[in-house]
Amino acid sequence: MIFYGGGGRIRTFEDRSQRVYSPPHLTALVPLLKNACYIILIMNGNSFYWICGKNAVMEAVRNNKRVIKKIYCADENLISQIKKIKPNIKIFSQKIGKDIIKSMHELAHQNIFAEIKKIAPFSEKDFENISRSNNIVILDGISDLRNFSNIIRSALAFGIDYIFIKKGSVNYFNAVTHKVSSGAIENIKIVEVKNLSNTINFFKKKNFWVYGLDLKSKKIIDHDFIFEKKRLIIFGSEGKGMKDLTRKNCDFLIKIPLNSKVESLNLSNTAAIIFYKLN
Repeated sequence: MIFYGGGGRIRTFEDRSQRVYSPPHLTALVPLLKNACYIILIMNGNSFYWICGKNAVMEAVRNNKRVIKKIYCADENLISQIKKIKPNIKIFSQKIGKDIIKSMHELAHQNIFAEIKKIAPFSEKDFENISRSNNIVILDGISDLRNFSNIIRSALAFGIDYIFIKKGSVNYFNAVTHKVSSGAIENIKIVEVKNLSNTINFFKKKNFWVYGLDLKSKKIIDHDFIFEKKRLIIFGSEGKGMKDLTRKNCDFLIKIPLNSKVESLNLSNTAAIIFYKLN
């Protein structure tokens, strides 16, 4: 089967299988090492964080990999549900401190809170196992936490296996991610990588075809459009789209057809439509 890739190149499915300074003196480093140790201690001290909301907390309870330090809840029915899943969990029925409520970013907390431990994300060492999947998403430069959270929820709904982000691009260890994603963060696999280009090239060698969302593309996702079986979908940032190097690494640049009165869609809405089309 022949496809026309980005830049007018012609590619076949068979192609994919064939692609196939002087150190400072040690004493000069002492202040830096002290600061590094301090940072490490701070990070270790923040391995737990607070979340809120019925769905967010209940999904955390159902996640066997999630360590929960304690829960605050006054609803007897919810307490009963939690105890059935995790009988030994600590649950307090008294009111939670105002400082914790204030840290919930004005979210609808529904009077249920949990202090949970961070789960380490997937990384480059997991690439071989990940390559057995068919549906992978890369978020190139996303910064809006609510967009990120909504994408996670849609990804889970439509069977996306992994979401890749650049390490440090978005801090998702917080109540907003859990609440806005309605707990979907507990069931989606997040992969943090140092270099997106290297990641893309790795999966190309594993027979993945790379599709990038680009408003300037002339290739429209219509009713007849068919994605390849192994596909990696890339979404750019909310304002700037994909970075130039990421765009060059795409096999296909695609876009969603829109009414002429609408210039673009919210990133999370675009992602939901593409995820649905993948099915």
